[in-house]
Amino acid sequence: MRFCRTIGMCAVLLAVITSAHASCVAVQTVQCDPASEKVRDATLLFESAVMDCFFDSGAVVTSAPVVTVQEWSAEPEPETLKKTLELGSGGDVQFVILISIKYDTAASSTARSPEQTRLSSIKAVTWKAYVMPSGGCTASGIMEPSSADLTRNDASGIKGFAAKVAKTIEVEMWKR
Repeated sequence: MRFCRTIGMCAVLLAVITSAHASCVAVQTVQCDPASEKVRDATLLFESAVMDCFFDSGAVVTSAPVVTVQEWSAEPEPETLKKTLELGSGGDVQFVILISIKYDTAASSTARSPEQTRLSSIKAVTWKAYVMPSGGCTASGIMEPSSADLTRNDASGIKGFAAKVAKTIEVEMWKR
């Protein structure tokens, strides 16, 4: 009797494991900062918070090293886009998300410091979600920190804004 129950529980567990299918999301972050080529702590914090949100929603998440550029562009540079889409070429990735963070370095000297983790140094975030394996853009958008977001002008504010961006990306990706 005990043997039959064990076999039955193993069969149920195996069915649950094989039917559970998590989507895989790859994240590429681009830091647009004319003041520094060094990756900002705020950029790493933002990327980590976005990845955490997707993970908490049940996705398997991966990322590539942050790309730094000096000039802001609404469209990703061809080389950056090529590298980004290569993240999803392995076959297991369903979505590749390209996030560009534009920094406002004119605000103050502290905004220019790569070690600063102030939400006010982030001017805007653009994003594009690509469905794999085709590489077609399925959703895109731009967000700026609101005055409500800026009430927490520190690491927690960056995490909160990143979570807001991640939830928006997630909703837009699944709409299509």
